Amino acid sequence: MRHYLVISAMCLGALIMFPMQSHADRVKQATSWYLKGSGYLKAGQYSKAISALGRAYRLLPRHPHFNCHRASFLNYQGQAYERMKKPYAAMRVYYKAAYKSRCRKTHSTHAARKYQRLYGRWMCSISFTTTPPKARIFKIVGSRDTQIGHTPMKKVFSPGTYKFKIRLYDHKTQYLNIKLRPGMHVKKVFTLVKGDDPVNRPEKVDVAPPPPMAANGKKQPAPVAGLSKKPKRIALGVNNSLNGGRGIGGATETDGVGLIDPSKRKKAGPPLYKQAWFWGVVGGVVVGATVVAIVIPKEQQLTVNQTTLFNP
Repeated sequence: MRHYLVISAMCLGALIMFPMQSHADRVKQATSWYLKGSGYLKAGQYSKAISALGRAYRLLPRHPHFNCHRASFLNYQGQAYERMKKPYAAMRVYYKAAYKSRCRKTHSTHAARKYQRLYGRWMCSISFTTTPPKARIFKIVGSRDTQIGHTPMKKVFSPGTYKFKIRLYDHKTQYLNIKLRPGMHVKKVFTLVKGDDPVNRPEKVDVAPPPPMAANGKKQPAPVAGLSKKPKRIALGVNNSLNGGRGIGGATETDGVGLIDPSKRKKAGPPLYKQAWFWGVVGGVVVGATVVAIVIPKEQQLTVNQTTLFNP
């Protein structure tokens, strides 16, 4: 039983001591590579310096005690990239040292300043603004175009030559070819013109509908708010008095879908009892009846001593 206890205690001690010894070895190896890298940097051997400083950065444990040391390694590595005239690689390293190393001392502050200096000198930007807004922006590379956003938008690019396409539903497509030099910041404003766009409408934009078309192909004026009324629908095959008792058959009074043009309806006259011809007809009828009553006599019967003269 005692032997088992001694063996288990020895194994536990080995498990505890092994990580501590490995941790110390990694710190020593990282320090050795850092010294080699700084020597290469002073000697002008920048490629070897970048490699040595990178190994020192990877060997040093990720611990709050070593965060600023790791930022220092990245800072020297960025200096080597700058001397090799590789500003974009230097910016990546400085950004990692300033904002990813979790160090709040001078190493990260210097790295942030160097990153901002290189960014302002070497990076470019384009700001897109359109009237109306919400237009889609495509970056064209060869025969392919990739959507990168909607207006208004500002995007950062590396120096070079670029081609863009700006599209909005029911508007003409705009193209932009531009060559960006280091540190160039451009603002582009586009006024989009109404026109045909073969692309279907993908944007959620309120677009005014096209004006109605008449039968002759001409545009009709837009209805005025508060004055327009919905036309009445006439049932097919019904003898309606509004179109002269012809129902829907009046081709000149319909638009082909069962709706009557209000401007072509017959105007209604005054009531019947207010018209002169009505009273003329009534008077003629009364006079005729009176004449008939006077001209045609009724049969008379004479009575003598309560007896009829003529027996029926």
